[in-house]
Amino acid sequence: MLNAALLLPALLSPNAGPGDYLVVRVALDAARASDRGYLAAAAKAAERHHATTIDWDGDDFVALDHELQQRQPENVLFVLRPESLDVMRHRRILLLSSRLDDDWFVDFAFGYLTAEDGAGCEKLWQHIEQRRERGAHGGVWLDLAVASMDRSAVYSGAVPELAKAAGFHGDQYYFGTGDAERETMVALALAATAMSDVLHFSGNGDTEGIWLFPGERNRDRDKHWPYAAARVGEDQDGAMPRLLAPRFRELTWQAPIVWSGTCHSGAVDRVFVEGDIVSTFGRTDCTTVHRLAPTHSLALSWLAAGAAGLIVPIAANHGLSAAMEIDFTLQHGSSLGEAIKSTWDDVLLQAEGKLVLDFPVEGEPHRRGEEKVMQGGGANRVLIGDPALRPFAATPSAAEQVVAAADGGGATVTVTRAAGFSPRGWDMYGVDRTRDWRVLVRVDLDALGLAAVPGFAVEVKAATPDGQDLPFTRQRCAIEHHAGRTWLHLQANAARAAVERKAARVVFTLRPR
Repeated sequence: MLNAALLLPALLSPNAGPGDYLVVRVALDAARASDRGYLAAAAKAAERHHATTIDWDGDDFVALDHELQQRQPENVLFVLRPESLDVMRHRRILLLSSRLDDDWFVDFAFGYLTAEDGAGCEKLWQHIEQRRERGAHGGVWLDLAVASMDRSAVYSGAVPELAKAAGFHGDQYYFGTGDAERETMVALALAATAMSDVLHFSGNGDTEGIWLFPGERNRDRDKHWPYAAARVGEDQDGAMPRLLAPRFRELTWQAPIVWSGTCHSGAVDRVFVEGDIVSTFGRTDCTTVHRLAPTHSLALSWLAAGAAGLIVPIAANHGLSAAMEIDFTLQHGSSLGEAIKSTWDDVLLQAEGKLVLDFPVEGEPHRRGEEKVMQGGGANRVLIGDPALRPFAATPSAAEQVVAAADGGGATVTVTRAAGFSPRGWDMYGVDRTRDWRVLVRVDLDALGLAAVPGFAVEVKAATPDGQDLPFTRQRCAIEHHAGRTWLHLQANAARAAVERKAARVVFTLRPR
């Protein structure tokens, strides 16, 4: 293991101060020819962001923590080969990222820069720069989804309302699991991706492909075989069609941003074989790791096609996470790092800063620890790309408006929500299923002149537009210090049956505590 003092000692100083951007080269060696492309990409990223660069062996988290504590970066880019990135290493970095200060939240945004080889990593950085040059404009937005339908369908112009407001146009393609003629729609959708600026994939799946068959097959133990690497994806009777990674390698994309809710679609080498992919991977009796060929990785194939950034799950997750990130990103015009941080922050908020994650060890028996399933799924979301890339303009939402006003040493925060679906309405990462519908907002305390207030007492009142009371009550109130700003996270919850899809006016009254 590396000692912290061995991490580029020429760059270390007892007086090292906060830095905006840090590039971390993970287990890369200039003497190894296969690493030179990764190192070249790291150098270009550092040049772009006037960043400090350090080396890390990928295992010594004490050394990494020391370095991060000294530098207090706002963004961190880990540059690494695919075999250096798996869900366990990511989880350790995520837990470390919330411990640089004493609030509950992630203290720096971070992403991974990787590809199947060094040349691919350099190309990824080129695609990131191409995307950056376009600025925050609209473009073509495509949703590709799988649904339990007998016929596939395309819905012209059916992109999220907030995406329309941001200047995007495009279509939704639905692939029916019961459609014998589905391939026609799949081919049409893949052809359309050539001109996309944003791609959103949803549906069940695994590391190798998006499932075009019902996920309920996972529950039928009679159809599962014992895991063997050679049998992954076995489908002799054609009952498990998938939209497989190699098909994306036939495409040429124009540097789109890709969101995916498909489980494990962000895995690039080491895949932990979990129960949610038992249909295609087989069942296991102990913690089992499958080594993924690059051409079988959805994530690496999307990068090879020309994606400029992926926000994806590196293991199991719930696909609604992507919709929540998209809503946050478009409203705030956030960077990709802030987009993925919004999910991690939500997880940490619901865990009250005490996030517990399991770390199974290969070869050991399966055992369930204390991890909350949904929180673990949110923790599994990752960014492959530049955390500082900001491809979207801030766009006011017609579905939800937030007005904050200082008031006698405190503040009033009013949230007006329209009737209908709200991407962040379900408290997915919370644990109270009796009150799992919510209103969640983040308030800029600096703008209100309240950054020095150490805490607040909160009252919540909520009603429909015609004055009927709604049973929202205070759930969370937590202060975050991040990147020189002070934020207040406010959340009110209610029983789903009483408030779901209803228009609401929710007023948070804050008083210094």
